[in-house]
Amino acid sequence: MTRETLLDFFDDRIRSASEFLIYDDGYRARTYTYIDVRRAAVRFAERLRHEGIVPHDTVVVWGENRPEWIAALWGAVLARAVV
Repeated sequence: MTRETLLDFFDDRIRSASEFLIYDDGYRARTYTYIDVRRAAVRFAERLRHEGIVPHDTVVVWGENRPEWIAALWGAVLARAVV
């Protein structure tokens, strides 16, 4: 499949149940599947829309390196915001 945008990649690849990332915060390791990240990203995109973010609005993702950051990035992309 030809992927021309990040949304093409997201729609095609992130439907997998395989491991996407492992996050170790020094106390415990947590594993997230592509489906976990997809669900979180879709929820975040819905939240952005609910808060009035429309396509081409600018969104800043601010925080430490955590799995939630990845979901926020993908959620903003799904909302068609500029990250």
